[in-house]
Amino acid sequence: MARLFSLTLQRVERRFPIAGILDNRAAIEAAREDRTFITASDADFHAIRGDTGNISNDAADSNRGGKCIPALTSPDCWDGALGHLVNAVNWAGSGNGLGIVSFLDGEHPGSFWWTHENSFLRNELSGSVNYSGSDQNPIINSVQADYPLNYGLTSRGLSNWKNSFHATFLPIGSYTPVIDSSLRPGSAVAIATTLPAMPEVESYLMLYPEHMEETCSESTGSAP
Repeated sequence: MARLFSLTLQRVERRFPIAGILDNRAAIEAAREDRTFITASDADFHAIRGDTGNISNDAADSNRGGKCIPALTSPDCWDGALGHLVNAVNWAGSGNGLGIVSFLDGEHPGSFWWTHENSFLRNELSGSVNYSGSDQNPIINSVQADYPLNYGLTSRGLSNWKNSFHATFLPIGSYTPVIDSSLRPGSAVAIATTLPAMPEVESYLMLYPEHMEETCSESTGSAP
């Protein structure tokens, strides 16, 4: 049975001190083991807001993205910020060790910890992150569609959250692009280590059973 424990490093703003991350580099490195997922999205925030590109923006609320109602519990939420978030935690917690899920590290001076000199990610990300511009139309290609991190997700569902992804990653040898960038072809907006080829369905059943039950019922006539 897959474990659902994951070290989730939230988006860091001025009101969230980063000392806890930077002061515990050795402990984090020892615990992270073989699964690290890094996304340029702040999907935790957007999931609570109910953002998905499958729902048209209200003209009177055009700066806030499309929203599923009720947020978090509506089946319409999965193909959007919610699925991006839950898939990441399930996947990271299903490997050896604790696993890492890191959302966008910040958008304010003093909050960018990914490449800080004391960051456990510095050597991996330094020189490979571009914070210039937001990608509103990410691309899940045909290979990436089979990754467990993209289970139930589409390019459209991850688009137009106002803003969907706030940075891009150049190719990094130890990481696999999980979602490609349309803003900068050849770059990615989400990356991960150690990707198996097929979805790990058991993980999703545990963390979001209502969605899986409905999906399985529609496709097979009964839930597993």
